[in-house]
Amino acid sequence: MKRLTDREWKVFAEGLNLAGEICRELGMKLVYHHHAGTVVERPEEIDHLMELTDPELVFLLYDTGHAYYGGNDPLELAKKHINRIKYVHLKDVRIERLEEARANKWDFKTCIRNSVFTLPGSGGLEFKEILRVLLEHPYSGWAMLEGEQDPSKYNPFEFTQRALQHIQTLVREIKEETE
Repeated sequence: MKRLTDREWKVFAEGLNLAGEICRELGMKLVYHHHAGTVVERPEEIDHLMELTDPELVFLLYDTGHAYYGGNDPLELAKKHINRIKYVHLKDVRIERLEEARANKWDFKTCIRNSVFTLPGSGGLEFKEILRVLLEHPYSGWAMLEGEQDPSKYNPFEFTQRALQHIQTLVREIKEETE
C-alpha cells in the first residue's frame, strides 16, 4: 500500500476539513472510516488524520475489525479517540486466519473471501472493555454489527443473532458491575 507524503496528507486533511464544513452547514457530521487496505489504516495514520483535521468538523468511524487488522489495539484506539467517534462498526477477527493472511500476503479482498473477519463473539477480539469505553463516555450514536464473511459458509442471520446476544450479554454484565 502506498503511503501518503507530507504534502498529500496536508491536501487530504484540508479536503476533509472543507467537506466537514459543508456537512456542518447542512446539519450533518463528516465521519471518516479508517479501513484496511487504505492510506488510513495503521495506528500512526489514524492518529495523524485526527491531528491534522479539525475536531469540530471531522469525526471518526471506529471499526474494531479494521482497527485490529491495521495493527491497532482496538481498545486503546477507542480510548484515545473517544471524543471523535461518531459511528461504530463492531466487527470481530479470526486471528489465526489473519495470521495466515499475513503469512501468505493476502490482499484485502482475499481476506474477505477467506473470512478473516466475522461478527462479534465469533472471533478473537474482546469486546467487553471496548463496550465499557463506549458506554461510559457515553457514546450515543449507531453501532453496526458487521461480519464481512462468506455468507455461503456462515449464515448471516444466525451469526447476527449470536452477535447481538453476545453484545447484549456484555452490556448487561457491564451495567451489573457498575450498579
